[in-house]
Amino acid sequence: MEIVRTRSALHLVLALSAAQRVVAGPAVGWETSDKLQNEMKRIAVSVRKRAVNESDLSDAIRSSSRGCSPRGPGLTRPLKDEATALETRLIEEALGACDRNQMQAARRLGLSRQGMIKKMKRYEIRP
Repeated sequence: MEIVRTRSALHLVLALSAAQRVVAGPAVGWETSDKLQNEMKRIAVSVRKRAVNESDLSDAIRSSSRGCSPRGPGLTRPLKDEATALETRLIEEALGACDRNQMQAARRLGLSRQGMIKKMKRYEIRP
């Protein structure tokens, strides 16, 4: 990841460990892009060398216990698989609560009957 300071033509390069910390951010309050942008501006202004290491990051980021996970927070499978498992579970629960009545289950889930049938076929759920 590079930051370019246009007026002075300074190029900063983030070391991999620093980039992972910046991307992961602290566990609380790092949800907005403004905070990330401010951190990157702070680095560009305060660091006087070309390579930015983890030690150059703010205390909030360095002391963060949350590292950069290749799967993301709490994910043990790829997102597509997690979404499929969730949809399947919700459809099964709705069908069970509605005595396997597809129309009632679809309404409960906010789907059309046809949408429900398509999902049931896709996920191989029996009526």
